[in-house]
Amino acid sequence: MDFLHHTLRPGVCGCLGCEGRSGEETDQKYLPLTPIAKCKVVITFNQGLRGGRVVELKKIVDEAIKLCPTVQHVLVAHRTDNKVHMGDLDIPLEQFVFDYRPGDVFGCVADIGWITGHSYVVYGPLCNGATSVLFESTPVYPDAGRYWEMVQRLKISQFYGAPTAFRLLLKFEDSWVKKYDRSSLRTLGSVGEPINHEAWEWLHRVVGDSRCTLVDTWWQTETGGICISPRPSEEGAEILPCMAMRPLFGIVPVLMDEKGNVLKGGDVSGALCLSQAWPGMARTIFGDHQRFMDAYFEAYPGYYFTGDGAYRTEDGYYQITGRMDDVINISGHRLGTAEIEDAMADHPAVPETAVIGYPHDIKGEAAFAFIVLKDDAGDADVVVKELRSVVASKIAKYAVPDQVLVVKRLPKTRSGKVMRRLLRKIVTGRAQDLGDTTTLEDPAVITEILSAYQEYKDKMGAAQ
Repeated sequence: MDFLHHTLRPGVCGCLGCEGRSGEETDQKYLPLTPIAKCKVVITFNQGLRGGRVVELKKIVDEAIKLCPTVQHVLVAHRTDNKVHMGDLDIPLEQFVFDYRPGDVFGCVADIGWITGHSYVVYGPLCNGATSVLFESTPVYPDAGRYWEMVQRLKISQFYGAPTAFRLLLKFEDSWVKKYDRSSLRTLGSVGEPINHEAWEWLHRVVGDSRCTLVDTWWQTETGGICISPRPSEEGAEILPCMAMRPLFGIVPVLMDEKGNVLKGGDVSGALCLSQAWPGMARTIFGDHQRFMDAYFEAYPGYYFTGDGAYRTEDGYYQITGRMDDVINISGHRLGTAEIEDAMADHPAVPETAVIGYPHDIKGEAAFAFIVLKDDAGDADVVVKELRSVVASKIAKYAVPDQVLVVKRLPKTRSGKVMRRLLRKIVTGRAQDLGDTTTLEDPAVITEILSAYQEYKDKMGAAQ
């Protein structure tokens, strides 16, 4: 954290990597940039600790710098007591969103190597003079009370986490939350992807005792910080569940239709763009400015294209509907997979869902749902039948997934995001070409899902 803070002040250019990356991935995806960046110093720990496992960070760096002739020094801090091999080279807006007050303890549980960690573990809290909590490991290690024990012990005032973590914790009894004193909490925050209603209600009612403000924040790595959030707002202004709602100061969102026209008024959905620059925005991709322009400004000239879809209410509030590339076309109906996931996640026995589209001979595309059940869910076939009914009533019959597969867990990155592209490849018969899987929290999950999918196909084939 000191590295981030002290390189920021003099304007030093820094590049961060996450604790869990393998040496191979670091070689391939990050350090080939250093001949351009002329990176001279690498800062690392000897080892990291994650979920009870030891991550050999120094060994990973040793392999990676073999491709980086510009590196002159590797600074090694000791996270553990174990000795490591040493070679020749080795030697602060937040207060308005989260209601920060002097003396508060801010608890953002993101990995410091991800953008949320940069902005809301280091820069945001420290710029506001806050005490910032550094979290290591996972929300269920050593048990499902990990977050809330920490809240009690450190008297955390603001808690900021990801919907995927909250959905994971939904599988466990509420007693894991209620056994700890959470009276210090004043604001709860969600970040990373749209939060579903069940997770929102659980976070508000169980974790926050129905008294804490809950802010569903929307932003991106490229924006540098929160862009749309229920706060800041007028004192006592309403907060609607599962909505980012209000643009922050200097953020001017617009919705675009498929032809590139700006959509006016309320009750409209479209591609979410930003119409003017803001202080924290990315200004280039280092060493490849044309790629930056092509990725963010080519689709809608004159506007920054976020890649997300959004809905604007009659009152002007914004609800993020998910990535535009997670839209499927079922019999001519364009539908975000997040809408189906949200409907299914309202079922009390289903804490986690992931929906992908796959080719269908008649419909063009159909929905395939992967679901995780609670331990006490009962008959899975009954739950699946109920889920189909829920989707039909909440959205429409055409939105009902053709296939529903129960799995033990979903493939997630270390930051908690579900890797839906892997599920899509499994369903479309491309499991031998999954691509980069090094960001998975546990690669063994792929074997589990492949086995469950094959068993499901065999069962369906026998039924026919």
